[in-house]
Parts: sequence; C-alpha cells; structure tokens
Amino acid sequence: MKNNTTTPVFGDDFMFRDYEKRYCINSLKEGNSLLVLGIRRTGKSSLLKEVARIMSDDGYHIIEIDCQDSNKPSELFLEILKALPADSFQKLTAYLKTLKSLPKDIIEVLNIESIKGFGVDVQFDKKIRDYWMPISKSIEKILLNREEKIILFLDELPYFFENLTDPKNQGGYSEVEVKQILATLRSWRNEGIQMTLCGSLNISYFLSSKSISEKLLSGLNSIDINLFTDDEAKKLLKKLAKSRNITWITDKIAAKVIELVQDNVPFFIQTYFGFLSLEKECSLERLEEIFETKVYPSLIKNFLYQFDERLENYSLKERKQVDIILDYISKYDKASFEDIRIKNKTLDLKVFHKLISDEFIKPTRAGNCSFTLNIVKSWWKEKRGL
Repeated sequence: MKNNTTTPVFGDDFMFRDYEKRYCINSLKEGNSLLVLGIRRTGKSSLLKEVARIMSDDGYHIIEIDCQDSNKPSELFLEILKALPADSFQKLTAYLKTLKSLPKDIIEVLNIESIKGFGVDVQFDKKIRDYWMPISKSIEKILLNREEKIILFLDELPYFFENLTDPKNQGGYSEVEVKQILATLRSWRNEGIQMTLCGSLNISYFLSSKSISEKLLSGLNSIDINLFTDDEAKKLLKKLAKSRNITWITDKIAAKVIELVQDNVPFFIQTYFGFLSLEKECSLERLEEIFETKVYPSLIKNFLYQFDERLENYSLKERKQVDIILDYISKYDKASFEDIRIKNKTLDLKVFHKLISDEFIKPTRAGNCSFTLNIVKSWWKEKRGL
C-alpha cells in the first residue's frame, strides 16, 4: 500500500488546524507523546510537519520518519539510526561493540559509513529481529543520553503495519512483528522518549482484527483530525486561486466546487483546483463537466483505487458479505451490524470490523455505521450499479 499524496505543507502554507496545532505543541512541551488520528488525505502529515517545524525552532531535535514505504521490521531502527546526530551514532556503534551477544556482521552494518546507503534484505532483517531487544535498548540509551530533547515523529504507521501483514510480503511477517514494534515504542515512551505517531482513525479496529491489544498504544494523548468546514474549504480554494492570480473563483463558484467534491478533504480541493487553474473562466456547467471528466477519474486513480486494492484482500466468501453490508448502508445511510444481520443471519462480525479497519465505513456515536466519505459511498453505488 502507498498513500499517494500531495507534499505536506507547513509554515505560511499551513492553514487552519490552530487548535490541533496548539494541542500537539503543548502536549509535547509538557513531556507527553501523541497519537494523531484521521481519515486518509485529511492533512495529518501536514500537521505533523508544521508541529515538527515549530518544535525544531524551539530547540528540540526532531527525527521525522515516513513509514509508508517500509515493509520490514528492522527498517524502523535503520531510519532512526540514519537520523541520529553523528556523535550519537558513533556512541551507539561503540556501545554495540561492547555487547558480546551481537554478531559482528550486524555491528559492521550499524555504522555511520555504511548505513545511509544500506538496503535491508530478508536475512539481515531476521538477524535484527533475533537481536531486537539489545539493539532497541541500545538505541533507547542513546536517545535518552542527549543534551537536547529528541522527539520521534513517525508518519503513516498503519501503512507500515499493513505492509508487514500483507500476504504478498515475502518476509512472512505477521501480527507478531506488529506487536514487537508497538511494544518497543511503548517501552521507549515509558522510559521517557517522546514520540508523535500518525495513524488511521480506525487503527483500533486494525489491531483488533489482528488480535493485538490496544494497551500497546497506552501513554499517548490522542487527537482526531476532521474534515475542513465549508468555510475553511472555500478559504483554501481562494488562497490557491490567489497563488495563481486567478480572480474568477467567486463565492458561488467555490460553493459549487464544494458541492461537487462532496467531502471537504484538503486533497480533494487541491485536486480540483489543479484542473481549474487551467481555465481562464468557468461556468457552473463547466465546473460539473470538469468534475465528471477530470476530477472524479483523478480521485479514482489517486484515492479511490485504495479501496479496490483492499477488496482484493477479502476472500470470495467475505466479498459476498461485503456486498450485503455496503449495499445495505448505501441504501439506509446509517445502520448497525445488528440491523443488517436481522435480514442476513450468516453475516460475520469480523467482516464488519474489517470494513471499518479498511476505512470503507466508520462508526458513529449512536452505534451505527456510515460510509467514511460521501465520495466512497458514490463510488460504491456506481461500482454496484445501485
């Protein structure tokens, strides 16, 4: 899985999320760790980038790691090691050499000269996992023994876990490795190493589906990132227009754009604007044409494709249940598993939870479920001819 997004924004380009930004900064300065949750493309990475920038300006040493391309457990260690200050790296290498339990070939790789260009093969990854505890404790020791405060920022952590447990992953990893990573991160937090983890709103369902205890996420202050309001979406669109000297995007045009994209996801607004920026002027009818012929196909390619990929991970038996569940929710908008099961007594609760974990649907406070986004609902109805 890969989250193909626009580049995260920060500084003057970062808009809104003032409360979330203050919450994150205050929590970190008070010595806490964070779990930033939200649906994909809602701007979690931008929030992390902006908070990291501010904390760095305030004298903290920030280690930022994008986990979405990682598919081996040891890569987390190696990315952290790459980001360590040179003197810390040298101290780590020296400390590792004092540990008689570590093989020489691991120590030779974990040095500043070779690690930056090192590729992790399965055999080396296995050795790292075999000696996970002494290596993790060594890194912990180095992170804590710095004069400046080090804070880890781990983005797209759920993608990392999905990559590990993907049946196509030739490493043969499972929930065992996910537990090991989460346990290590919790151990580091308990020892005083701060971190900000960025994850899916439904990470708890992912852990539940893998029989992994949510206690491994203990010690984290959690904050949810919501969609933009209509007013925020309009302001984003107008700021984008101003950056290109476009003057024809009126309030009426902006309102129509918001109506067509269906969900105030920053990425959706940015995608639409990319096509609007090619126009010298635009009628409401032309807006609809651009959405149908350009924007929606682009969202299918760059966003909705993920849901087709996820469907491939369901067995034939599960797919039949997926059709029943999503067809029902698309018809009645909000429904509980019990509502659907009344008419289909063979439904499996695990499939329902898997749909939540995969962000097809989301739970509501009332105990029902709806599609995570209106555009996902539209995509499903089109896919099923409903």
